[in-house]
Parts: sequence; C-alpha cells; structure tokens
Amino acid sequence: MNIQVEDYHEICDYVLSNALCRGADEADIFIALDKSLNLSIEKNQIKSANSREECGIGIRIIKNKKIGFAYTTKIRDKKEIKKIVDKAISISRLSEESKNFHLPSYKPSLKAIPKTFDSKITEMHPKEYLEFLSQVIDAASCVDKDIIVSGGGLNVGENITILANSNNVYIADKSTFLSIGATVLIKKCNITSGFEIMESRTLEDIDPYTVGKNAAELAKNMQKPRRAENGRVDAIFMPYAFVSLIEGTFIPALYADKSFENATMFSNKLNKVVIDENLTIYDDPLMEGGLNSSATDDELVPSKKTMLIEDGILKSYLYDQKTACKYSKESTSNGVRVGSFKSLPSISARNIIIDAKDKCSKEEMIENTKDGILVYDILGAHTSDPASGNFSVASSILFKIKNGKIVYPIKKAMISGNILDSLNKDVEVCNEYKMLSGSMSAIAAYLPAIKVKDIKIIK
Repeated sequence: MNIQVEDYHEICDYVLSNALCRGADEADIFIALDKSLNLSIEKNQIKSANSREECGIGIRIIKNKKIGFAYTTKIRDKKEIKKIVDKAISISRLSEESKNFHLPSYKPSLKAIPKTFDSKITEMHPKEYLEFLSQVIDAASCVDKDIIVSGGGLNVGENITILANSNNVYIADKSTFLSIGATVLIKKCNITSGFEIMESRTLEDIDPYTVGKNAAELAKNMQKPRRAENGRVDAIFMPYAFVSLIEGTFIPALYADKSFENATMFSNKLNKVVIDENLTIYDDPLMEGGLNSSATDDELVPSKKTMLIEDGILKSYLYDQKTACKYSKESTSNGVRVGSFKSLPSISARNIIIDAKDKCSKEEMIENTKDGILVYDILGAHTSDPASGNFSVASSILFKIKNGKIVYPIKKAMISGNILDSLNKDVEVCNEYKMLSGSMSAIAAYLPAIKVKDIKIIK
C-alpha cells in the first residue's frame, strides 16, 4: 500500500496565489490521496478483491462574502488548476452572501495524535489480509459446523490529507484504517443470523478470530426465536444498535445550523437539563486512536474536545466555520468534507463519546432488568426525526429478558419511542466500550451499551 509522502507546499502555493490573483479575497484547498483494498466474503469463501486509489483537490474561494467551490483530480496540471479556480470564482457570483464568513487563521499543532497511523498496516502483504479472513471463517466454523459466513470482509486503507489556506496555514496528515466484519447464517430449526465488526486505525486492536466467533455465537443464540410480546419494556441497546439510533435522532439535533433555526429537539435549550444528570456526552477529535481523530478538521480549525452535554445539561452545539461566523461563535472543529475533496465542509460530529458518573457491567444491567429486551441491531434508523426525537425502527437480532435473565431470542419486531424521553429516565451505562463508525454519515463513536426505560415493542 504505502502512499509516498511528498512536499505539497509548492502545489498549495501555486493554487492559492492563482486564486488571489484572479480576484478571490480568501481561499483554501483540500488535497486527498487515498489508497484502499477491499476483500469480501461470500458463503465461506473469499470472493473478490478490489483496490482503489484516488487523488484530488478541492478549491474553495471567498469573493465579496460569497463562496465558490470546484475540484479536480489533476492536481499537477497548472492549466486545469487555473480552470477550476475560474470555475469557483464564477460559481461564487451565483451564491448567497455568507454573513461574516472568513477562513481560520489559527496555527494548528503539528504533533501527531497517537494510534492514528500504523506502518504495520501499510507494510502488510495482501496474503496476510487473506489470512485474516480465513481466521474469521475458521472461528465461525468452530462454534458450529453448520455456520455459513454469508457476508462481510475486510477494508484497509491509507490516506494523506493536505490542507492550506491564504492565511498562511498548512498541514499534512497521514492516517491508516482497518475494518473487518462478518455476517453469518445458521440453518437448523430455522435460519438465524449474527454479525460482528471491528474497526481501528491500528493493527493491534483487530482480532479476526473474535470477529468470527462472536458473529457465530450470536447467530446460534438466535435459534428458536419467539414472537415479541407487545408492550412497554426496558431496553438494553448494544453499541451497534445505539449508534444507529442516535445517528438519526440525537446527534443531528446538536448541529448548530439546525438548532438555531428552531428545527431540533435541542433548540433554545442551552444551559438547561435535557437528559439524565448521570450522563455526559462530548465530541473528542483528539481522542487517541479515534476513527475521526486528526490535528484539525477539514477546514483547518485545530481539533478540540467539545463538551455537548455535561451532567445532563446542554452546554454547546457543534459548529463548522461558516455557521460559527454566522452566529458570532467559534468553530468547534466540526467542519467535515463528507465527500472528501469533492465537497464543501459541513457540520458533522467526529468522535462522539458517552460517559456517566455511575456505570455497571452488562451482566448487572441484565440482572437488574425485570421485563426487558436486549437489542443488537437497528433497521430503518434513517426514518427517525431529529426535530422531535421520535423513532420507530425494526430489530432482527434481539432477546427477551425476564427477571434478570435472558430467556429466549425474539423474532423481528418494531421498536419505538422518543430518544429524549428515553435518556431522561434512570439511564444505565455499561462500563465496556466499543469503537465504531456510523452507517449513515461520517460520524464515529466510542460507545457502551445503554439501558433505557419505556420502549414500545410490537411483534
């Protein structure tokens, strides 16, 4: 793999000087060099391997308080650079005026965040990745000979991002990523499934054997499911399920642009108690090994930890530079280019972390549950409403809890409630955490299992 590191100062200087000479008041650039390998599994076989390389530059200019943007993959073609600079300036003439908008001039730290780059990943031979997937398949088969690893695979990547602006700010960041997952099926009394995923920026946190074993055990435990009993129950959401739930409801409600438009459940609630006072929620893009950790956000604002909710009290929204300027605030370093060099920055959470003053083990959570469910997956979270916090989703991997014990698996059922109401009522937080990325957006999270009350379940 191993992307070659070069000095991109000369390219940056050429692009920025061209933008200013052509009439831009300010300009910034985002260069991305990405290299990745994807291996997939199908029916206990490693079926396909795809590699991808992408290189490009996005140019944003400000002229007369209006923003223009263009991009190209020809980052060394000077004629092409002039062409897209002109295009960005032309587009700016058609844009709405952005009140008070200006580019950041902070000098970011050049100190690398630990565990965001691992040379072992870049030096691995493709055969070693194949061995990883073989371990996943073998581990699943060891749980039960009838297990079939029906899907999943491995995704590994390395990328370099170079950011610079006309305020003489420049930074280059190098990172790695490795994800390995498995979806398994077992056909005995009926067909049931299970899954597991591990994601990390370093090799040391990845265990292929555990991925296969956990997925297979979950599928096996789902055998002989019963219909759900309609009613209201306590619900323990495992990290995969909970990140899907808050990704569609809770997290978007913390974005400043929508909050100031009175369009979210947190609008006009700064410094008020909004959830259980046991809970603290923050965004930490400086987190060691965080999936979205880096020295700056995607518009050169130095990364910083943002306390969103502390002891139940709403402390801050998340801002990108444009929204911060509009409302005379400071960016929280949450300007993220979801489409890499092909997109403008927009507000996105980076590494969301949920903490609590009081925590317990998963076993204690179950023991303390008289009538409840244990939820492993969520389907349809994209239909949730960040304005109200209401959600109505399906789950296909869940279990019934009765008098402190898991008593049987449940067939696919609908789960509904209101996320804000749920997080207000004696929330329990597990003391074990998992690093994982969102499925619908660019967010990442470091989450425990969460137990909430009064969730409606319908068979």
